[in-house]
Amino acid sequence: MTKPVSIHLRKGLAIQAVLFVLMSAAGLYGFIHSGFFALTHIEVLGAEQLEPSEVRKLAALPLGSNLWRIDEIQVIKNVKAHPKIGWVQVARQLPGTLIISIQERKAACFIPTDRGFVELDSTGVALRILDQVSGNRLPLITGSTVKQHPLPGERVVAANLELGLKMLSSMPQILRQSTAELDVSNKESISLYTTEGTRVIMGAPQLLQEKYQALVDVLSLKDQVGPRNPVDYIDLTHPERPAVKYAK
Repeated sequence: MTKPVSIHLRKGLAIQAVLFVLMSAAGLYGFIHSGFFALTHIEVLGAEQLEPSEVRKLAALPLGSNLWRIDEIQVIKNVKAHPKIGWVQVARQLPGTLIISIQERKAACFIPTDRGFVELDSTGVALRILDQVSGNRLPLITGSTVKQHPLPGERVVAANLELGLKMLSSMPQILRQSTAELDVSNKESISLYTTEGTRVIMGAPQLLQEKYQALVDVLSLKDQVGPRNPVDYIDLTHPERPAVKYAK
């Protein structure tokens, strides 16, 4: 018959188990916070307009920092402070690498203000302010008065601006490249101007894809026909019946 384990023996075993757990935890804590996990490299993914070194500088993380003590939320906040960065993700790669993945904002257009031309992304966030935009291939949205003085990183709010941004974002790339200006002052009678100076009457913002396709077809046909009188305007109010008015 097995003899029952004494109370003193059970207490001794319990104490040993607790000590073992504590020593293991202390050892693990010491290992995690040892130089083995010191930050030795910051890898930046997704940088196209910005230099990776600029993103590392924004992160404000000195090499040698313990990888487990890095505040990911603060790093994301630091990097997103740059107006051209819209999305950030941070991940650890053991033993000493931090990976910062970013998604940059893409310039979509310009909008004029009394302090210069504001470069915007497709969501209306200001990227930079320029004194002049000659030679720039981005379209200009006009007829939308900006009542604020936006700083880079701020979202611009202006009448009909959102409409203009949506029209540009849904526009085929080939057409966007040949668009110089989009006048949204009257949302029931929007006008587009090509890089050659041709006015295109778009009318109300309906049947946009049909109107865009009609414009691509008209411009393509115009190029095929060859030299003739310059075009006064193109009317796409009814895209199934586009009208081209030639100057006399």
